[in-house]
Amino acid sequence: MNEIIKSLAARKSTRAFEEREISPEAKDCIINAAFEAPTAGNMMMYTIIDVTERSLLEKLVVSCDNQPFIAKAQFALVFCADFQKWIDAFSLVVEMPRQPGAGELLLACNDALIAAQNAVVAAESLDIGSCYIGDIMEKYEFHMELFDLPRYVFPVTMLIFGYPTEQQQNRAKPTRFDRKYIVHPNTYRSMDASELRAMFEDRAALTPDTPFDFTSWLRAFYKRKYDCDFAKEMTRSVECYIKDFKESTRMNLFEAVKHRASYRDEYIDKPVPREVLTQIMEAGLAAPSGCNKQTTSLIAVDDTAILSEIKRLLAPTMRAVDTAPAFICVLTRRVNAYRDKCFAVQDYSAAIQNMLLAVVASGCESCWIEGHVTDDDNIGRQIADVLGVPAELDLVCVLPVGYADKPVKRVGKKPFDERVRYV
Repeated sequence: MNEIIKSLAARKSTRAFEEREISPEAKDCIINAAFEAPTAGNMMMYTIIDVTERSLLEKLVVSCDNQPFIAKAQFALVFCADFQKWIDAFSLVVEMPRQPGAGELLLACNDALIAAQNAVVAAESLDIGSCYIGDIMEKYEFHMELFDLPRYVFPVTMLIFGYPTEQQQNRAKPTRFDRKYIVHPNTYRSMDASELRAMFEDRAALTPDTPFDFTSWLRAFYKRKYDCDFAKEMTRSVECYIKDFKESTRMNLFEAVKHRASYRDEYIDKPVPREVLTQIMEAGLAAPSGCNKQTTSLIAVDDTAILSEIKRLLAPTMRAVDTAPAFICVLTRRVNAYRDKCFAVQDYSAAIQNMLLAVVASGCESCWIEGHVTDDDNIGRQIADVLGVPAELDLVCVLPVGYADKPVKRVGKKPFDERVRYV
């Protein structure tokens, strides 16, 4: 057995440390080993926060489930999944880079955890003990403020380091489940009750001096590690981060205004979820309306047969219409709002602009199609008949909605000073 395999087999968590300093050279070796870890696309989607201040370690004792041994460590490394630096870098060369999603978050977590394990292995080779502190994922709001973390950075794990006491060195490493329960050939295999029981009992048999009863042990473990306050807090905290992460991936208003352009090219073959269409239409209906007459109505179309019929009526037209996975059809009711004035055009125009911004904020693209719909050939009425729209409502616009397959082309605008002045 080579030295690396021996080291991996011997390594165990250390929770009691000698009061002995770790040399700067040894610390550098540990951190440099983390850098050598595999990383997706060589992106190193992590940032390591080197915690050396005693005051910070004391705060982490409390925030990480009141574990006093954290403060006895020589130093701590907080491994953060970090896509912020990549978004910041992309912004230097791309006007409006795509915002990161769940895939980038999980990939960054992978990067951070792989790097952390390299640091653990390096420390073990130097006879330096370490311990993973997953509780750093708890109290999300506190830790984000403590380390001044931006929105696309998440503290996925913390490692503490120090020389183990003699007791820790001599402590037996906890036994593991047998390979046959963990390695499944080719596909996942669910275990029945008898096999699950055998998995725990086989492991317990490796330490015969420790009494073991499956039911009582598992019930106690359930209460201590799963149905407990710290586990519930971790779930709450991570859910809060994911919620904020998802919210932050949405463009703000000014980003959406700057990004929006009429998209006339193909869409990829991907449906737009109904919850996304609903959010877009909610934005439209929130638009101002003359005297609050609310003359605008909307119909979302994602049924394949009806889409095909509308596309046939709109032909010949742009590629965006031909490939759109969804349409939002805009209807208006032309009634007077104030004295003899009808504000139906203003109403539906405001609603359409709201929706166009919401489309962009949702990661989709669209194009305002009105002229072709309201021409003398009455295409709008024909589409309205397909949708069963009553005669008192006019169909005035169709918005194709989908995920762009081509780069969005933005036309140039006249200079600001040419069109705006202050008085």
